[in-house]
Amino acid sequence: MPIRDEDGACLPGVTSEDDGVKGGLNGIDNGRLAFDHVRIPRENLLNRYGDVAADGTYSSDIPSPGRRFFTMLGALVQGRVSLDGAATTGAALAEYIAITYGNQRRQFDSGTGTDEVVLLDYGRHQRRLLPRLAQTYAQFFAHDQLLRTFDGVFGGAHDTPAERENLETLAAALKPLSTWNALDTIQECREACGGAGFMAENRLVGLHHDLDVYATFEGDNNVLPSWSASVCSATSRSSSPGRMPRPWPATPSDRPPARSSTARGSAGSASPSPTSDRPRVRSSWVCAPSSSTSCWPAASSRW
Repeated sequence: MPIRDEDGACLPGVTSEDDGVKGGLNGIDNGRLAFDHVRIPRENLLNRYGDVAADGTYSSDIPSPGRRFFTMLGALVQGRVSLDGAATTGAALAEYIAITYGNQRRQFDSGTGTDEVVLLDYGRHQRRLLPRLAQTYAQFFAHDQLLRTFDGVFGGAHDTPAERENLETLAAALKPLSTWNALDTIQECREACGGAGFMAENRLVGLHHDLDVYATFEGDNNVLPSWSASVCSATSRSSSPGRMPRPWPATPSDRPPARSSTARGSAGSASPSPTSDRPRVRSSWVCAPSSSTSCWPAASSRW
């Protein structure tokens, strides 16, 4: 589909425009392309999931319009996998800079005439950096699993509809977590380095500017988790219709211990308790009334 003539000018009906300087990520050139009453030959249509016949009839192998739409959006999964890895690496780089600085920069002595204390020896400084470092390690492990799933699907070893849906759901869940965490981590690392963290040569401000848009493109971070949750919810309902899925594995050792179905009454008798129709809470498990097996983890000790 030609958009320019031999002199480089846009053809009639075609408009192109550069987005100009952005808040960050200016190493990538973004622009806009618009068409006004421009005829596109039918054989040049992108018709992987739908096609238009010569008489104008539309057809698709995916009958549901909603499912067809989300299948087309599945092409974004490669970008989401890349963003998950880039955001995790960006967070790790910021932590490397901040922790190295905190292990060298000294501030205040102990009051006993000793050398000044390095920043990383202060508990407050440790609490603002080390938990984020641990979370970044966890994100690297999650990203490794995402890459294995991605390779299985696009490499052809596990290219099934179920695995593709699993990959799309996993990428949609991890991309918001990693990008949000990267922005939070980079900002905290910048502040942990004091004024030195605001200097461009230390890269923290530039990192934050470049990763800021990660929360938006390839799927807005506030939308993707909801979509992943809806897919997981639909999968749970289809696997066990009419029943709440149990949140523990099928291994007996992973289940809560069996409990008596009767409540202790006065003088140790086995008479039912006046509150036996209410869910019972013991430790971190909630059990249904008069049941020794229908238990689930308690999110809170108050129900």
